[in-house]
Amino acid sequence: MHMVVGCYEECYRGDVTPLGALAEGTNFKDKNPWRQPDITLKAKFTVTQLPTPRESLQALMDKVKASGLHQGITNSLLAKLQKALEELNSCDIQDALGALQEFINEVRAQSGKKIPVGQANSFHSRRT
Repeated sequence: MHMVVGCYEECYRGDVTPLGALAEGTNFKDKNPWRQPDITLKAKFTVTQLPTPRESLQALMDKVKASGLHQGITNSLLAKLQKALEELNSCDIQDALGALQEFINEVRAQSGKKIPVGQANSFHSRRT
């Protein structure tokens, strides 16, 4: 089994199983209140840790800064990403997602105009 794990610990309000507890062959109790209590899970799996949302936003900001785009477009895109980062830092996930959607909307609107198509695609791909 292969699991991809992302964790937003400072914004999560429930039980979190630390990544260290997810070693191969480790038993842990399922603490989800909607499931039957005291179920012991045992499986072999590989854990791939993803970058945190903050790391992903910072990497995207660095990519925009290094893009060589017109300063006005660069500033506008960075402002949207900065807003998303600030909202994330205050654990306001909905507003952070809204700011990211504004970023995506602007990138799409300027794709093929002030932002080359390939560069625009790289800004909103899932691998950024």
